[in-house]
Amino acid sequence: MGLDIFVHKVSNELASKNNVSIDSDYNTIKVMLNNDANIDFERKTQKLVKKLRKEYSETDNYTEVYKNFIKSLKKQVKYFDEYDYNLKQLGYNYLTKEVEVTKTPDEVEKYLDTFKSHIYKISDAYFRKVNFLYAYFENKLVNESCNVCKEEIKQLIDICSNVLKNKKDEDYAIEHLPTRSGFFFGNIEYNDWYYEQVKDCIKQMKKLYKSLKDDDFVIWDFSW
Repeated sequence: MGLDIFVHKVSNELASKNNVSIDSDYNTIKVMLNNDANIDFERKTQKLVKKLRKEYSETDNYTEVYKNFIKSLKKQVKYFDEYDYNLKQLGYNYLTKEVEVTKTPDEVEKYLDTFKSHIYKISDAYFRKVNFLYAYFENKLVNESCNVCKEEIKQLIDICSNVLKNKKDEDYAIEHLPTRSGFFFGNIEYNDWYYEQVKDCIKQMKKLYKSLKDDDFVIWDFSW
């Protein structure tokens, strides 16, 4: 239990298609993102299962075919790439990274159809107990979430970078990127852990920033 921060990229293309904008409320955007994730999941998995079914009827070495199917599923469907323990029901051991039991195409399809109801948009960045981010966005939050533009992501990167450059000056961090105490919010000291979190924020935000087009925007969702 603790402060969890989920960051979601929203493409302008998807937003425009659904009449959504950066000014829309979080729940509306979340529903849109989850619907899109579900459509993407179904499209990709159906294609892979169709290929598996064809090869199942033609091959004498289904074990190898099945291993390749699992690899493709992990590679092409982000949900399984990030949370590969979800493949346990398909005979994949996420600890050993090995296929221990093969499943028929019918069994695979049944599992994926059941699993589909649990699909949600995977975050594009994630932080746990990084309370200075809550403090940073606190004035923008509505129901513990906010929407920001690409330029605001750049501003956050710059502030974090300057805090690191002035690491020996705790007052600089207190003024520009203060911590925030709260229920299960974690460390509030300006110690090594704080600066490691700042580094991680820069790393994740730079990756996110590079993926954003000018008209895209980003959702920050805070929960604990």
